[in-house]
Amino acid sequence: MTRWIKGTMLCDLVPKHHRRLLEFANACGALTASVKGAIHKAPGKQHVQNLLSAKHR
Repeated sequence: MTRWIKGTMLCDLVPKHHRRLLEFANACGALTASVKGAIHKAPGKQHVQNLLSAKHR
């Protein structure tokens, strides 16, 4: 769902760097919540980068 603020898409208002940070944090949460015992199975940086690179293929 895309949010609009006075004719501008919300994602256009967020600087590219911040979008990358939010995307990384979202991927961390998705990977953490996808396994049993989520806190003990928190993903490492490489796991998150693998997920993000698969998303952008």
